[in-house]
Amino acid sequence: MFIELLTAALPTAVSKPFSRFVALLCVLICLVLVWYSGATTLRAYHFGDADMRSLDMPKWMLLISMPVCFGLMALNFLRFVFGVETLHSGQAGVHE
Repeated sequence: MFIELLTAALPTAVSKPFSRFVALLCVLICLVLVWYSGATTLRAYHFGDADMRSLDMPKWMLLISMPVCFGLMALNFLRFVFGVETLHSGQAGVHE
């Protein structure tokens, strides 16, 4: 569901590059999160950190999904940067 007030107000010649720019910003944010969560996961692995709640397990096993998932999100946003379709439809209102 997107609320697209700005892209609906822009002309089509501007809204498509703007939408691709927004998708590129999303890619960059996801890559920063991949780097940070990956560094945290590696740090937990090298130091042997453990999470001791109801079940003792290595902390890196809890954190490993974060860099993987943020990397997949970055790939998905890259689809909107270089693909045929854009992230925004250019129509105002709530769409599902």
